[in-house]
Amino acid sequence: MGDTAAVLVSPVVDRLPGTWRVGVGPPVDGADVAGSWTGAWTALRFTGPHPADRVVNWADLGALALFATHVPDEAISGLADVRAVEELSRRPYGAEALEAVRALCAEGSVRRAAAAVHLHHSSLAARVARAEAVLGFSLADPAGRLRAHLALQLVRLRPAVSGAEPGAARPPARRRPGG
Repeated sequence: MGDTAAVLVSPVVDRLPGTWRVGVGPPVDGADVAGSWTGAWTALRFTGPHPADRVVNWADLGALALFATHVPDEAISGLADVRAVEELSRRPYGAEALEAVRALCAEGSVRRAAAAVHLHHSSLAARVARAEAVLGFSLADPAGRLRAHLALQLVRLRPAVSGAEPGAARPPARRRPGG
C-alpha cells in the first residue's frame, strides 16, 4: 500500500537495511491478523531514525500504545514537554543533547549512560545539563527521566509537517475481502 508493506512472519525482526522502519504487531492466529496489523501500525508510529528505534514491537509498548490510539494529535502538540523536546532538536547541539537524554532515560545513571554512548561521564553530564536548560526540568531523579522519556515517545506520534514522516504514519482504512 503505497510505500508501506505488510509481511506476515513468525520470527522477530531486529535488523534492517538502510533506513527502513518496522512496527511489529502481536503474534496472532490467522483469523486475527487484522488485530496484529493494527498493532503493527501503532508500533510503527513509535519508530524513529536512530538505529535503536527503527524496530518497535507492539508488545513492548505497554501503556504507551494507549497514547497512539486515544490521545489526539492536538493534545500531544500542546504539551510543553513535547514542544521543549522539539525545540531542543532544532538547536545546534540538539542531536547530541537528545542522545544524552535518551541514554540517561534508558540507563538510569549518568555513568551507565555515558558508557552506553561511549562518552566520558562529564561530557554526558554537560549535554544533559544543556538539555535540562531547554526542557525546563531536572533529569536527576526517576520522575524527571520518566517525563523526558514520555516526551521523547510522544514526539514520534506527532505528524510531520510534510506528512511524510514514517513514524507518524496512520493505518490505511481496512477493506473487506472481495469489496
